[in-house]
Amino acid sequence: MSPFIHRRIMELAKIDGTYELFDIKPERLRDEVPLLMRELDGFNCTIPHKEKLAEILNAPFPVNTVFRGKGFNTDCAGFRTCGIDFSGMEVVILGAGGTARMMQEECQRAGAKSVTMCTRKMIMECGDLSPLSGGDLSPCVGTTFINTAASRLGKAAINRRTPDILLNATPLGMWPCAWKMPPVTSLLRPGVDVFDAVYNPFPTRLVLNARKHGARATGGLRMLVRQAIEAQKIWNPEKSFDTAVLESKILPLVSRELLRHSPVHFALTGFMGAGKSSLAKEIAGRLGIACVDVDAEIEARTGRDIARIFRRDGEAAFRKIESETVADILRRGTSSVVATGGGLPVSDENQKLIRETNTFVLPLDVPFETLWQRAGVDTETRPLLKNERQARALHDERRPVYQAFCDFSFDATQPLSQLAAGVIARLTHTGD
Repeated sequence: MSPFIHRRIMELAKIDGTYELFDIKPERLRDEVPLLMRELDGFNCTIPHKEKLAEILNAPFPVNTVFRGKGFNTDCAGFRTCGIDFSGMEVVILGAGGTARMMQEECQRAGAKSVTMCTRKMIMECGDLSPLSGGDLSPCVGTTFINTAASRLGKAAINRRTPDILLNATPLGMWPCAWKMPPVTSLLRPGVDVFDAVYNPFPTRLVLNARKHGARATGGLRMLVRQAIEAQKIWNPEKSFDTAVLESKILPLVSRELLRHSPVHFALTGFMGAGKSSLAKEIAGRLGIACVDVDAEIEARTGRDIARIFRRDGEAAFRKIESETVADILRRGTSSVVATGGGLPVSDENQKLIRETNTFVLPLDVPFETLWQRAGVDTETRPLLKNERQARALHDERRPVYQAFCDFSFDATQPLSQLAAGVIARLTHTGD
């Protein structure tokens, strides 16, 4: 995304310049840096080059921006946009690379009480960090560093207390593996601040699930844009930059560009009558991405309506057709909002399919009484709505599955326009 962002900054700030990508292998970096400094006015670098570039330029910190032979780190300024107060707080950082080190130094500078850093290998080997922290944590100036070698910090040793702040500096959850997230669900609770440096997709599953559990959470898109603005300030010291205006204009553009270049799917689910189809159309229209209605696709493929499939072939046959149709939809190379059938997430096979594709699950939560008023009269086209008692039993059976499996749920009793705006706020930069 960097060329897209920098070109927008240069257009808005009236800077005459170009921004291009160079793919340099790590073993070639030392040879290439002198050429880059001679031929370019300035350049950025990203993983895995930040720490090696610091060595080459004798910088005391990971370097992501270079100008006139000097290294800078604009990630720091970008990271501060997360808006978290670290003073007196216990912080856990997931990761141990250049971004994690930058976060550690910023936490120290801001007066954190303690910082615990975990290598990605340790995170994955421990499974669920439940809850994480190393007992009596060292003071911040002596950061606790967790890795698999120091393994009194296995599952048994990280069970004392949860942190106040959780920072993800690993690529877990980054597109094209957007279904992944660090195994930290048990740490997500009201009062915890979560920041995920991953910006693609935006938001990540970690951010959505943190919000689902009541934590305050934000993703890395604003950090990405801010660090780019700070780099342009370094390269163009004679220019005047209105950072707030640049951010406000660029963030919406980047959100949409991500959806265009890095396809993800937002699966709206919920019981019959929740309003999935109408909301999917509204959200897709506002985001400028495709809208897909699973039931409509099934009817187009089979040439029969849903009720007829149930009557002739039974529910098991319908579920097989539904799973095959959804598999095709979720493997398409374009972003979409998908209105699913209410029974789709109940199947283990479908849950596995959803988790193996770049799909976020967003159930619409509506009280049964409201659902029955909306859909109960439609027993002909909704074959599972035989009577109110059976419908309520099915609703009570499915609702816990929706809540447990979802990435974030929404109260769908609001007016359509208001609900769509709320969902979009969670799925774009405006949700931060």
